[in-house]
Amino acid sequence: MKKFMYIFRRIALLIPLVLLISIATFSLVRMLPGDPAQLQLGPFATEEAVRELRKEMRLDEPIVLQYFAYLERLSRGDFGRSWVNATEVSEDLRIRFPATLELIMYTFLVIVIILIPLGVYTSIPGGGFLKKLIKKITFVYSAIAGALPDFWLALIFIYILFTKLAIAPGPVGRLSIMSSPPTFITGMYTIDAFIPKGIPTATDRRALTKPTKISTRGAAITLENISIPFSSVPNQ
Repeated sequence: MKKFMYIFRRIALLIPLVLLISIATFSLVRMLPGDPAQLQLGPFATEEAVRELRKEMRLDEPIVLQYFAYLERLSRGDFGRSWVNATEVSEDLRIRFPATLELIMYTFLVIVIILIPLGVYTSIPGGGFLKKLIKKITFVYSAIAGALPDFWLALIFIYILFTKLAIAPGPVGRLSIMSSPPTFITGMYTIDAFIPKGIPTATDRRALTKPTKISTRGAAITLENISIPFSSVPNQ
C-alpha cells in the first residue's frame, strides 16, 4: 500500500510540473522578438497576408487564450509549424529523432564497452601505474566536465581536433558537404548505409566512415546536450 501511495504521489506531482514547463516554454517563445506571422511569411509579405496568418495562428487573441489554445493543440499532438522552415514541427521531429537515437545508441555502447569496465577496473584495490594514470585522467575530465557546460566542451574539442590538429572532420552535419545520405529506412545513417535497399553504391559507406567518428565523439562529449547534433540534421 505504501508503495502504491508513493507511486501515486509521484505521478500526481507530474501534472503541475508539466503545466509549469508548458507555461515556461510558452512564455519564452512569446518573449522572442519579432512577429511569428511576419517571420513565417517573410519580409515581403503583405499586411493583409500577415493579418490573416495572425488570425489563423490566434495571435490576435489575449495571451491567456493563446496559452489554452497552445495546450489544446498539444493534447492533439499538434506541435505547430516552424517559424523558420514553415514546416510541421512533428515532421521535423520525425526526421531528426533518428539522429538523436543514433547518438544515444553509440553513447550507450561506449559506456557499456569502455567506461563501465574502466570503472570496475579502477575500483579494484591495488594496481600499478596504469590504474593510477586512469584514475587521474578520469578525475581531471570529471572535474572539467562538471565545471564547464557540455556545449562549451564540444566547441573546445572541435577547435582542438578540427581547427588545430585537423584529425577530425568539421562540424558541418552528419555527413560531409559533398556526400548524399542513404535512402531513408530507419533514419540512422550508419544503419541505413548497410541495409541493401539503403545504399545503391559503396561510395556512401566510405562517406559515412569519417563523419561517424565525430558523431560518436560528439555523443560522448555532449551526452546531455543533444541539441547540437539534433539540430544539425539536414532536411531530406
